[in-house]
Amino acid sequence: HIIVGQDTDAMSDPISANMAWAVHLDKRDFLGKRPLLRVSEAGVKQLLVGFKMVRPDVVPEEGMQVVVRESGGVLESVGWVSSSRFSPTLKETIGLCWLPVDLAAQNGGSFTIHVNGALEEARVHHGAFYDPEGERLRM
Repeated sequence: HIIVGQDTDAMSDPISANMAWAVHLDKRDFLGKRPLLRVSEAGVKQLLVGFKMVRPDVVPEEGMQVVVRESGGVLESVGWVSSSRFSPTLKETIGLCWLPVDLAAQNGGSFTIHVNGALEEARVHHGAFYDPEGERLRM
């Protein structure tokens, strides 16, 4: 579940937040339709996606930067953590972050978060963190 105002803000939209299913652009008209049509046609640069930390005890704070190492060894910020917590049920750290579209599309894709001066590995996670098959729901 996203936290409105933390995972999203006034500059984000449902398409970039990976919630295009909630917007029906084929409806005759609605408030905000024209800007969403422009976003849909132009494409998005970043997507809100789930992630899991490789080291389960590392919990990055909101706002920590997702970085890549450019040629020459310089770190460049390409995204950020919008929310994360340690899940006692899963016994690992999970969260949401904004990533470039190409990286966000790779379920299991690896990326790096700059956490308190250290570089920590995380992996893109698509879908539900808990009970992804819905087995507990059908009990």
